[in-house]
Amino acid sequence: MNMTSTQQIAIVLNPVADEEVAQRLVAAVEDRGLEVTWLETTPDDPGRGQAEAALAAGAELVIACGGDGTVRACVEALAGSDAALAVIPAGTGNLLARNLGIPDDTKEALEIALGSGRRTLDVGICNGERFAIMGGVGLDAAIMHDTGREMKQRFGVAAYVLTTLRHLRDERFPSHVRADGELVHLGPTTTVLVGNLGQIQAGLDIFPDSSPTDGALDGLVARPRTLREWLAAGWALIWGTETEPVERFSGREVVIDLVRPTPYELDGEERPPTTALRFGVETTALRVCVHEEDQ
Repeated sequence: MNMTSTQQIAIVLNPVADEEVAQRLVAAVEDRGLEVTWLETTPDDPGRGQAEAALAAGAELVIACGGDGTVRACVEALAGSDAALAVIPAGTGNLLARNLGIPDDTKEALEIALGSGRRTLDVGICNGERFAIMGGVGLDAAIMHDTGREMKQRFGVAAYVLTTLRHLRDERFPSHVRADGELVHLGPTTTVLVGNLGQIQAGLDIFPDSSPTDGALDGLVARPRTLREWLAAGWALIWGTETEPVERFSGREVVIDLVRPTPYELDGEERPPTTALRFGVETTALRVCVHEEDQ
């Protein structure tokens, strides 16, 4: 079923995320004879303002074509509205597309956007900002900081692996983690992750039992130090298990207190150092386009 005849469509396009994808999308839209509003992102506004403008103009479908930053900015604007968000993958991580089963093929992704498949998801909140996939402090934030655009364009997903190897000897940091008021962890930490969905780069599913519709967030604390502990932690992350250097938890509210200011990330986007992260969940807040069989 095609829904284009009854809906107003806006496309939030990051013109520099992947120029070839952008060109293919323009061609696919023209081939379909679609009437759409094109809104390009800027260095100062990665997509939130454009998505808000689309909503104000009556858009019922907002298609985000860009990387994880563009998609997260659109999530920020669209959560709580009646408009649906579709994703055309045009980055390295493409986290939301990966979790929703959206293919990298631009034409196929556009067909899903124009189809009738819809799901309603929870949205995570961290320090007042919405996110779709996960946020974290420690190792993962350092990886996002040090994996630059040129490195990602050259090596693809492998760029994250190379950066990870450089940070395995980073000093651990003290953290105090609570979920729904219960103490989860107190002491040295390598990374803390809190997620609404679990799939990340390279097909890793950090939270294999997570559900974006259960009203809760999943989390883990990892604190490996020796090579043996790193291997155990890697096994736990790959297979979704819990072992000595990895603790798992879940809750509607997660609080992470840090002794010293530490950078963090949301859906792969860097955030400045902080000493406190407050996570919550906004239930059934976001309508997304999916394969009809996945709705």
